[in-house]
Amino acid sequence: MERPRLLSVIGGRPEIIQAAPLTRALRPLLEEVLVHTGQHYDAEMSAGQILATELPMPVHNLGVGSRPDEEQLAVGEERLGALMDSERFDAVLVRGDTNATVAGARAAVARGLPLFHVEAGLRSFRADMPEERNRVETDRIADVLFAPTETGRANLDSENVRGAVHVTGDVMCDQLLAWAPRLKPAAEPEDYVLATVHRNYNTDDPERLASVLGCLGAAPWRVILPVHPRTRARLDAAGLRPPGNVELRDPVPYTRMLELERGARAIATDSGGVQREAYLWQV
Repeated sequence: MERPRLLSVIGGRPEIIQAAPLTRALRPLLEEVLVHTGQHYDAEMSAGQILATELPMPVHNLGVGSRPDEEQLAVGEERLGALMDSERFDAVLVRGDTNATVAGARAAVARGLPLFHVEAGLRSFRADMPEERNRVETDRIADVLFAPTETGRANLDSENVRGAVHVTGDVMCDQLLAWAPRLKPAAEPEDYVLATVHRNYNTDDPERLASVLGCLGAAPWRVILPVHPRTRARLDAAGLRPPGNVELRDPVPYTRMLELERGARAIATDSGGVQREAYLWQV
């Protein structure tokens, strides 16, 4: 008897982190075919994160790359659809809220493949966030929805989604707890704030981005800011320079980010994942 084949979609750093513990759990049960759309394609945000989480390298990389929002969605859906047409898959799993998530969801539904959504039901209630659009659409069309919390289930119930909803807990929490005993001290020379900035509403308006830098500059400690590629591009385009206490760094691997989070005096972030990790570290 053939093992079930699951097409498992990732596109960026958050999905890589979410995928790692689930891949370990699924391995005895089915054949997971891991597919990277290539939405995050630079080494620091993609291959380096895969190595750091010990996730197997994807079987396919579709090379979607950085494109305008709607074009990235269309190309991702087209390339994922072509893969679904060329191989046998019994179901499709997407996670989170990136463009890879909704592209995989659309391609699966168009082909009548059962669609599973991990991290379903999370809401920011901000219509200006592409991630919110992706969450809502994916949840609306998914067959099985895995909510990390009872609040997620309540959101899905209020939206009358058609799929079956299960509260499973948070795979990002699973991943952090699995790695915590293996982490080293942050080994920074003095107290610091750890910051991340990558949401479109914080990066795309130069005045707002300058205001964010100004707020970080008011911190009583040194600020370590690993810079997302989009943020780096916006800083350069606007000619913005960080305050003297803000240290720009290249993106760091997942495990190094956990070390920096655990050792920080405070964390300032617009990342949902880092917010959850800060809570788990009690920072």
